[in-house]
Amino acid sequence: MADRYQESVALLLHCDGSNGATALADSSKYASTPVCRGSAALSTVQKQFGTASLKTGNTNGNHLVFGNAPRFNLGTGDFTVEAFVWPVSQGTDGGAIIGRGIALAQAPTG
Repeated sequence: MADRYQESVALLLHCDGSNGATALADSSKYASTPVCRGSAALSTVQKQFGTASLKTGNTNGNHLVFGNAPRFNLGTGDFTVEAFVWPVSQGTDGGAIIGRGIALAQAPTG
């Protein structure tokens, strides 16, 4: 059965790849180029599906930047953010898994 919301997906990261890789592929129709910051990278040690997962570490500054395109403006309508998260520890950001406005000046626009 096909996903009836597939056309609405703004970013789809499977996080497949080799240990330590920092290049991630967006499988949505937009094919964005996410950028790893700090020590964020793929890890093959823990994963839910596929070959790897994104490891961001336990300090602030280790994150994934995926742009500031209009499709990421969630507005006031219905939306869903879906992720498998394995929190080990957290930095002073309180363990945030999603945020807005982080390094937007350096963010890709795709």
